[in-house]
Amino acid sequence: MLIQIWSEDDFERLQANLIGHALAKSRAGLDLTAFIACTDEGELMLSVDNASGAVVLENPGEAPVRTVADSLAGFIDTLEPVA
Repeated sequence: MLIQIWSEDDFERLQANLIGHALAKSRAGLDLTAFIACTDEGELMLSVDNASGAVVLENPGEAPVRTVADSLAGFIDTLEPVA
C-alpha cells in the first residue's frame, strides 16, 4: 500500500517518521532510503534508495533485503489498482 497523506496530521507524522528513519540509517552506517509503501509482510516496507534510485524491500533501520525495481518510475509502471 503506497503511503498517502490525507491531512495535516498525516503530513507531520510522515515527516517525523522519515526523519527518524534517516537518522536510524545514518547511525547504522547504511545508505539513505525513503520509505514509500507498507507491505503485508510484517514490518517490511518499500523504499527508494537515495543513491541509486532503486526501489528496495527493507525492514526499518536495516539494510535492504532485495531490490524490487531499478527505478521508481519502473516500479510505478508495474502497479495495478486494487478496488
